[in-house]
Amino acid sequence: MTTTEIFEIGSIRRLPLETSYNNVVADVHQLLRRCPAGTELVIDGTGIGKAICDMFRFQGITPWCVTATSGLDQTINYGARTANVPKLMLVSRLQSILFEQRLKVSAQLEEATAFLEELRDFRVEYSASAHMTYNAKSGKHDDMVSAATVAAWRLSDGVGGWGPPSEYLAAVVLGLRDKPARPVPWVVGVDLGKVNDPTAIVVMRRVTKDLATPAKRDSAQKVVHINGPLCRPTYAIGSVEWQRARGKGNAD
Repeated sequence: MTTTEIFEIGSIRRLPLETSYNNVVADVHQLLRRCPAGTELVIDGTGIGKAICDMFRFQGITPWCVTATSGLDQTINYGARTANVPKLMLVSRLQSILFEQRLKVSAQLEEATAFLEELRDFRVEYSASAHMTYNAKSGKHDDMVSAATVAAWRLSDGVGGWGPPSEYLAAVVLGLRDKPARPVPWVVGVDLGKVNDPTAIVVMRRVTKDLATPAKRDSAQKVVHINGPLCRPTYAIGSVEWQRARGKGNAD
């Protein structure tokens, strides 16, 4: 039986500009209480993010704090639940999941179209010192994408060296029969607002789909994804997927 992992976004919220961080913490705390037990919180730790993580810890919640870097290597501190991850990796991997049709966004979400436009607007740029960076188009926001990237990073289960591996994945790699339970596949990703960007909150889950069995449609609860199988891929210029499509270089 052939299966694949699907990343589904069930909620995207943008809080009003200038929402206080105390109110952000309270809002996210209430959201977590409505999510399934075991749902994890992942915060984009860039800028003010690390300090806000401390505010959540004071509320009894220990989030993952993921800081986007300009480097090429990922470092993870499991005890402190912190990670430094190249922004290039975060965004390009999320784009890859999208164009593999494994990232699903409900068309009923008010911010669905804006989110996909944000993701497709990212471009590879080079600084004066020849460092490669991933940035949104000039004048565009990236708050929803940042929240989604850290959520997908946590849900990846370490596949392809992306995100923190779980005990379950280690048992699979070692071929152990008695595997621990898989982590609860729900995550709330948060990108904290700045002067001109609102705080973005993305609720994402990971589900396993059987490719051999056609998906059943429930007429009473039909879900339509805005990025369905008929969408045309538009890769970010300079991305791994863009180079592969043009036959440039070898991507791993």
